[in-house]
Amino acid sequence: MKSIIYICEDSLNILDEGKKKIAFEFYKYLKCRYNILAFCKVGDKQNGIKRFKKKMFFAFKICYEIWHSQDKYDVIFYFPSGSVLNIRSHIISWVIKVFCSIYFKTKLVFFSFQEKAPSILRLFVFKLFHPDILVCFRNSINDINRIIGSKNIINSLPGVDNKKYFPINNIEKIELRKKYHIPNDKFVILHVGHASKKRGLEELIEFTRNNKGFYLIIILSSLYHKDNISKDDTIPANVRIICEYIHSIDEYYKLSDLYVFPAKITNSAIDYPLSIFEALACGTPVASTNFGTMKKIDSENLYFYDDINSIKKISENIISKENKASTIIDDWNSTIDNVINKIEGIISYEN
Repeated sequence: MKSIIYICEDSLNILDEGKKKIAFEFYKYLKCRYNILAFCKVGDKQNGIKRFKKKMFFAFKICYEIWHSQDKYDVIFYFPSGSVLNIRSHIISWVIKVFCSIYFKTKLVFFSFQEKAPSILRLFVFKLFHPDILVCFRNSINDINRIIGSKNIINSLPGVDNKKYFPINNIEKIELRKKYHIPNDKFVILHVGHASKKRGLEELIEFTRNNKGFYLIIILSSLYHKDNISKDDTIPANVRIICEYIHSIDEYYKLSDLYVFPAKITNSAIDYPLSIFEALACGTPVASTNFGTMKKIDSENLYFYDDINSIKKISENIISKENKASTIIDDWNSTIDNVINKIEGIISYEN
């Protein structure tokens, strides 16, 4: 594997969602090691990324760029904005793969982050335009196998940037709270993500309203406004909602006492929410609903709840612990190394 076509349907200029961060980490890794022709939703001439739109005619534009580059590409890495069963993404990726196959033998690697209801049409399209290799950041390989009958499926946990996400001591934590004007006499809980109705944020806000000893910080994706979850006049004084991209988001994980993930509906987030791994890497305990395959994660810092009011008991448990548990999360380089080695193994075996 020497030359790669990299296609991401999302923009990579604002990394405020888990799947964007994962796609960008792969781009950084691949750019340093391979000859790469890259496309994403918002082009970046400085980094050599060309513009891509998720429309059928853009597939032909990419085909032209591939032909014009006069390079031989071994693999297409395709990062969809939706689920593994996104119809348009599969057709576009397949058109590009078929074009490449006219000139050289190219494998299509398709990335999956979350589920989507498998309608008959979606299943038909996927089986007709299935990728050579499917990389899943989720732990439901058996379900995918049963649905699509694909044998080349790679499963992986996300990684984190260990130079950015790491634990700090109590003195540093107090300094961070001063920096962001967060009360030091409150038990600070944090949530990072988007504000869809499936996310369970209204329940979390209501819990904080009724428990004055807590201070809730919600950091929304830049696509959302706080009106998506609550009007200004209904936001309690002990709740802060931030609606902007924060480059140093690691500092919010570090100053918090607990990260809460309240989503209950399956397709409301990627199966392994990256924010949970980032919080754990910072030494911040996590309280989560039984979402996706979260119970597969092995950590003493991970608590599960059914009733939102259980957060009170979880907070008491955290405060009473003398020695805080730490969770070792793999760095992105080792995570991607593992995925690439498996991809190369499959390609080598099939060739």
